[in-house]
Amino acid sequence: GTAITAARMKTIDGAGPIRIFAGGNTVADVAEDAVPAKDVVKVPSIIVKSRGHIGFSYYTRPFTHKAELWSYSIDDPKADQKFVYYFLLTQVEMLQFLARATSVKLPQLSVKDTDNLKIPLPPLEVQREIVRILDQFTELEAELEAELEARRRQYMYYRSELLSFDLNTQWAQLSDVVDYTNGKAHERLADPDGRVAMVTARFISRNGEANRFLRLEDVLTPASVGDVAIVLSDLPNGRALARTFYIDRGDSYAINQRVARLRVKDSSRTNPRFVYHFL
Repeated sequence: GTAITAARMKTIDGAGPIRIFAGGNTVADVAEDAVPAKDVVKVPSIIVKSRGHIGFSYYTRPFTHKAELWSYSIDDPKADQKFVYYFLLTQVEMLQFLARATSVKLPQLSVKDTDNLKIPLPPLEVQREIVRILDQFTELEAELEAELEARRRQYMYYRSELLSFDLNTQWAQLSDVVDYTNGKAHERLADPDGRVAMVTARFISRNGEANRFLRLEDVLTPASVGDVAIVLSDLPNGRALARTFYIDRGDSYAINQRVARLRVKDSSRTNPRFVYHFL
């Protein structure tokens, strides 16, 4: 790799032909004179993301990477390099576990951890057919992700346009139109062996997932169709605060602690779904 800091990668020109790989999805495209020529790899390679979130990238154009990463360039008549890359993707979970187990702070692999991996080598024509199929799915996935991102931007634009009102519109305090209830803690209701007796009530927790089940008679803060739930305090990853959920199915739901239930007082005057979108 090459000696470069994260701070330098953030400020470096991003329009050149040499790509620098760092951990995760961090990359920088730089001019040819931005890194020493001896550090640039000009053959197709597999880059090992060896710190933090373990992963692999396959790249066919000139590149380099931070010094704590490494890469493999395979030129062997028995191995299709793209096949090896796809196989390595199936080993990420195991390698992530290994990196956590051998590093006290930031998860970290050593070169021998990947050097010593056993890889399958079926006949070359089989490897290439596997690559062809997986390349097709990769291309399809990229198209779907691009479409989803376009739809997401479209939604954000129209939401902003549709929910922008001037002072001529009637306004009210939220507390005037909804009843507010704090969720109650339900963790203590689990059976001693960790199971729950009956799957009759869904359980909305701070991360927004209906990830536990309770007996209906044990639900302390029920929610029903038309209720809105909003997260009041955050999780360590910083992604949950103020996330809002609309109860739109006939199942029974329980609201956990640190989540609030909002129930419209008069649905003939205020549409609960409108309150959800506005929040």
